[in-house]
Amino acid sequence: MKNVFIVADDTTGANASAILNKPLGYDCISVRTEVNELKNDSLYSFSTNSRGIDKEKAYDVVKETLLNLKDKTAIYNKRVDSTLRGNLGSELDAFLECFPNKTAIVVASFPSSGRTCVHNTLFVNGELLEKTDVAKDPKCPVTTSIVTDLFKIQTNKSISSIDLSVVRSDAFKAELLKKYNQTRIIVIDGEENDDIEKIAKTCVELNLDIVTVDPGPFTYYYTKSWKIQEKYSFYCLIGSVTPVTLEQIKFAQNNGASIYELDCSKILSKDYNLYLDKCYNDLINISNDFIVLTTSSLCKNYKLDLKMYKSPTKTIEDISNLINVRIASLFIKFINIRHADCVYTSGGDTTVEFLSQVDSYGLRMNNEILPLTVESTILGGSFEGMKIVSKGGLIGDKLTLMYIYDFMRVGSK
Repeated sequence: MKNVFIVADDTTGANASAILNKPLGYDCISVRTEVNELKNDSLYSFSTNSRGIDKEKAYDVVKETLLNLKDKTAIYNKRVDSTLRGNLGSELDAFLECFPNKTAIVVASFPSSGRTCVHNTLFVNGELLEKTDVAKDPKCPVTTSIVTDLFKIQTNKSISSIDLSVVRSDAFKAELLKKYNQTRIIVIDGEENDDIEKIAKTCVELNLDIVTVDPGPFTYYYTKSWKIQEKYSFYCLIGSVTPVTLEQIKFAQNNGASIYELDCSKILSKDYNLYLDKCYNDLINISNDFIVLTTSSLCKNYKLDLKMYKSPTKTIEDISNLINVRIASLFIKFINIRHADCVYTSGGDTTVEFLSQVDSYGLRMNNEILPLTVESTILGGSFEGMKIVSKGGLIGDKLTLMYIYDFMRVGSK
């Protein structure tokens, strides 16, 4: 996923914006000094401590911060105070001069904090910004509630605005594209989170090259919209044969997953190697990146009776373990060829066998997605660092597998 770089004018703001993106799966890091090495799949929020200093110095410190960031594909955000205090124009100028092809999209709203922008005017808990106590800030007083005017004080870049009525209309996409081609800074109204999410989705859909300028929510929705569009490989190994599991698989199939059913009678046959080779060739030719490899039959009338394979030297437990050994081996062979962003295993024995065969010594617990459903990182072995979700076969309802997929692909919000 894309890295995210936030540049804020104080540490509190840097932290507040960064943490909003934690549910999207980012490693969120608040930074006060230069970073020697940037990790992938991470969010870095830089504090320039520049809100109350001279505009020329603010410009310089923001530009210096940006020049140290080399990732051209990252999402860049100029974090502004939720009451629009500080060196708005000069700091944004630093962004637009470092990135001459980008346009700044300003969404000043933060609905959950009582900040809304309507008719290019910022309100705080329903009151005009200039009428609130922030107007009397001794270091950064605010004398107007008109958002474009607050930026114009320090920038000569072309600036325009889009009204809330347009945001909520079918004409928004065309109007946004028009303003994008005409001006460097576009201020867009937003009163509710749905408005902000629509703006973000439209920017991504139009593939606009932008800097997000906001107190946090717009960047969150913009980053989320990019994540939804990115390729994500999610491969499942399901050894559980419970009715609950069957319902989860069928629901996932109806929502885009490719289901590959394994025939346990052939897995237990003398020619199992030939059968598993066929399965492997089938699997690597499935174009979908959401694949469920399962021993559960989608036909409710069929269920393998393991007693048929019992012998004086083989218990039912031995037979079940043999199935797990062979399906885990097939699964590992498959994901050695097809990169996996995350693997999912259902059934305790299936999970243990998979981890044993990849020589993992343990898991780092990251999240409880649902009760008895844990997202972890594999420690040690050939799949060190890979994400894995494990779940008991009797856990959840028919929506559970799709919920887990969405959680891992996009995040918890």
